[in-house]
Amino acid sequence: MNLGFNYGATLRDPDGVLVGSGKQVRHIKIFNDTDLRRSYVREFILEAIAQAGGPQQPAAGVPESQVRGNYPKKRRPVRKD
Repeated sequence: MNLGFNYGATLRDPDGVLVGSGKQVRHIKIFNDTDLRRSYVREFILEAIAQAGGPQQPAAGVPESQVRGNYPKKRRPVRKD
């Protein structure tokens, strides 16, 4: 499994943990649970959040994105009394 960073090329990586050769994207290879507990994983996540401007809150009155299924409208049988 990989943990990717869209602008990972701009993150500080003195130990050479980030993998990738593109202009922007880098990732960390995760092989097991202990890899997720390594201190540098948290540091990369926090730095990426700070780089993006911190946690974003939706502005008042701005609609949020919603994902919904595309199912046809249910048709109920007509009751004949």
